[in-house]
Amino acid sequence: MIIDVEKIKKSANIIGSSDKMNEMLFMVGQVSNTDISVLVTGASGAGKEMVAKAIHRNSKRKHEKLVTVNCAAIPSGIIESELFGHKKGAFTGATESRKGYFEAADKGTIFLDEIGELPLEIQAKLLRVIEQGEFIRVGDTKSEKVDTRIIAATNRDLSKEVGSNNFRKDLYFRLKTVCIDVPSLSEHVNDIPELVERFGLEFTAKNDIPYKGFERDSIEIMKNYDWPGNVRELKNWINRLARRFPNKHISRKDIPERYKPTASSEDLPEIGLMPDLPFDIKKFEEEIESNKIIHKIISNSDHPILSEETEDDKKRLEQDTVWIVDPLDGTSDFINRTDEFTIMIGLVRKQIPVLGVIFCPTQNTLYAAQQNQGAYQLLGERWSKISTSTISDIAKCRAVCSRHHLSENERNLLENIHPMKLTQRGSSLKAIDVASGMAEFYFTSSNKIKQWDTCASYCLIKEAGGNITDIFGNGLEYNTEEVNHKNGIVITNGLIHAQLLSNYKKFMNS
Repeated sequence: MIIDVEKIKKSANIIGSSDKMNEMLFMVGQVSNTDISVLVTGASGAGKEMVAKAIHRNSKRKHEKLVTVNCAAIPSGIIESELFGHKKGAFTGATESRKGYFEAADKGTIFLDEIGELPLEIQAKLLRVIEQGEFIRVGDTKSEKVDTRIIAATNRDLSKEVGSNNFRKDLYFRLKTVCIDVPSLSEHVNDIPELVERFGLEFTAKNDIPYKGFERDSIEIMKNYDWPGNVRELKNWINRLARRFPNKHISRKDIPERYKPTASSEDLPEIGLMPDLPFDIKKFEEEIESNKIIHKIISNSDHPILSEETEDDKKRLEQDTVWIVDPLDGTSDFINRTDEFTIMIGLVRKQIPVLGVIFCPTQNTLYAAQQNQGAYQLLGERWSKISTSTISDIAKCRAVCSRHHLSENERNLLENIHPMKLTQRGSSLKAIDVASGMAEFYFTSSNKIKQWDTCASYCLIKEAGGNITDIFGNGLEYNTEEVNHKNGIVITNGLIHAQLLSNYKKFMNS
C-alpha cells in the first residue's frame, strides 16, 4: 500500500514536515482505510483533533459525517442521553424522542475527545457499542444497531487511570488496538517557521490586518521556547502579536521577555498569597468540570463564597472578606469550542478585590494579581510581570468587545471613537488583553454584568496599571446586596480613561 503523506496533510490542513510529523502521518495512512478503533494520545494543544480529521477524511467513510464529542464538556447527568439518545418521557423535559451522537455518526466516524473523562458506567455502554455495534437509548428497552467507526483521544495516561480504577481495563485494550501519539511542539520545533507563517496569514486575512511576517531572529526565539501549551499556544501567541504589531516585520525586540532564553522566574518577586495556592497547571484542565481546583483553594477557608453556581447566602454581607468565584466564565465559548473561556477566583476585603486569579485552560496560562504586588502571568513554569500599554491617543487605541453581547449602541460608540482595531473576545480574555497591553480599552453599558464576571479582573487590571469603573466613572464595589453592576463597565489602560468616559457622555447627549 502506497501512503501519500502530503495528501493526508492537505486533507486535514495539517502543518509540518519534520520526521516526527511524517512518522505520525504515515501511521495515520496505515489505519485510515480500516474500521479499527484508534486511540490518539498527546499533550493538550498538540493537535489530536486534526489527527482524527485526517483519519476520517482518508477513510472509506469520508463522504459520511465526522461527529466530534468533547466528553469533558458534557455534564455527567446528561452524557448518556447525549451519546445514545433518549425516548420520549424518559426523564423530566424529554418531550420527544431524540437521537444521540452515535446515531448521528451512523455510517461515519465518531471522535470522542477527552475520553478519560467518561464515567465508568458510560464506559461499559461504550464498550458494548465497540464490541456489538449496538446500544439502548435512555428510557428504552430495545437495542439499536449502529455502524460507526470510533476514534478516541486523551491527554491522560489511561494505563495509570486503569491502575487507579478510573478507567475500564477492557475498554482501554479495545481502544488501543492502534495508538497514535501526537508529538508535542517541542519535539518538532523545525516545523515552527511553517506554522508561524500559516497562522499569521490566516489570522490577519480573517481580521483584515496588514501583515508583514516575522523576522528570522523572532523565529529563533520561538524555536528555543518549550511551548507548554503546544501548537494551540503558538497559534494564540502569533494571533496576539499580529494584532499588536500590524503592518510591521515582527522582530526579536517585539517578543515579550518571558519567551526569551534569558527570561527567568528567579528575579521576579513572590506574589504574596500565590505560593500557598495549590495550583498544578498540568492537572488544572483535567479537573475543570468538577471544580476540584476551586475547592482546593477555598475549602479550608471560613470566608463565604459568592458564585454564579451557588445559592447566594446573604450572610456574606456581614463579613469583611468574601470569595467571589466564576467556575466557568464564557460558557458559550466553552460549549462552542472557541477556546475563549476561563476560570476566575477573586478575594474581596471590605468591598474591594485584593486578589485575582484567572486561568485559561486552553492556553495553559495562569494570571494572578494581589493588591500592591503587581500583576503576573504564569506560562509553563515562568512567572513574568504584565502591564497595560502606554498609548494615550484614543484615536490609535485598540478596542476589545464582547463576542456574544455587543449591543448596537456600543457598536455605534466604538465606531464614533474610531479605534484602530476592534477585536471580539470571549469571557475575561477582554480584561486580560487590556491588562497585558494587547488592547487599550473595553466598554459595555450592559446592566447584566455580575460581580463574579469582574472581580478577579478588577485586581489584575489595577495591578497592571489600568483602571476599571462603571460608565459614569464610579468605582466598583463588591460583596454588596445587588450582585449586578447596574451601570456597565469600562476597562482601560488608565491613560485614556477620562477621555473615553467624556466621549461616551458626549455621544449619549448628541
